[in-house]
Amino acid sequence: MRSLLVRPRLLGLLALASPWWLAAGLSAQTPKPTPKVALTSAYTTTSATMAPLWAAREGGFFDEEGLTVTLTRIQAGAPIMAAIHAREVPLAFVGAQQIVEANVKGGGFVIVAGFIDLLGQSIYVHPSIERPEQLKGKVIGVTNFGAITHVAGKEGAKYLGLEGQVHFLATGGPPETLAAMQFGKVQAGVFSPPDTIRARELGFRELLSHSKIGTKAQTSAIATTRQWARDNPELVERYIRAAIKGAHRLKTDKEFGMKVIGKYTRQSDPKLLDETYDFYRDQWGKDGFPSFEAIQKNIDVAAADIPEAKTARPEQFVDLTFVQKIKASGLIEQLWGKN
Repeated sequence: MRSLLVRPRLLGLLALASPWWLAAGLSAQTPKPTPKVALTSAYTTTSATMAPLWAAREGGFFDEEGLTVTLTRIQAGAPIMAAIHAREVPLAFVGAQQIVEANVKGGGFVIVAGFIDLLGQSIYVHPSIERPEQLKGKVIGVTNFGAITHVAGKEGAKYLGLEGQVHFLATGGPPETLAAMQFGKVQAGVFSPPDTIRARELGFRELLSHSKIGTKAQTSAIATTRQWARDNPELVERYIRAAIKGAHRLKTDKEFGMKVIGKYTRQSDPKLLDETYDFYRDQWGKDGFPSFEAIQKNIDVAAADIPEAKTARPEQFVDLTFVQKIKASGLIEQLWGKN
């Protein structure tokens, strides 16, 4: 009888102890969550070419990859290059032109992903300018020298037969270019949606559309320094993965895409946002691979002013290690299927 009484007491003690024992076993088997890493990142323009970055932030994809990312806008050209070099923003969304021009002069920057490889900019002019030749000797506003708007302006002038016959003024950004046109400081400006729509609403007329003539150039890319990429390969990969997820959400969720574009461009007009979204939807890339053909165009543009660029090749400016690894992981197929 004594043994029968002891057994329930032992079972009771074991029952009380088992939650601790089970919890200890479970905790040993459960992997620790990846610690969050805080990063400050940047983009150079309010053009929706930057939207995969915005979508990665607003869609929570940086969080999914264990990154707490703060976004800021930094002017294209020297300001953004200085910030990347100083590691103030170790990873940024930029146009490839400034990477090419910096590296042929000895810079240590690198493109690790790309999302748009077409120029989507247009040249808008004062309504009094009806023919290309009327732009001779006039001033075209661009974001900054070396910015993608500068590339589009130079290529546009060349296409119109005005190479070397127009001047460029760095205004700081599309809104500033619009203001400069309104006050007569410049007679033309280079814009992409939604700023093209705003320019049209203000009475300016489109003289040339790169999207209609199909000009190639890497207008949206993720850049860092080679040293930072070597020191932080996991962070680079996680950042690119988040951007790829952001691009997928953009291309498949129009309501979300319009909301994101509206927030970062500070536009609320549904018609404007609808037109902007439709313009870019097929341009945003799916897999993060930059285009060597488009980067060659960036090189050709640089070679007009920088002799060292004449012998450069796209491979010099790109590291495909990260996008290749991401593709091999199955993420692209998971998002888009086998096709």
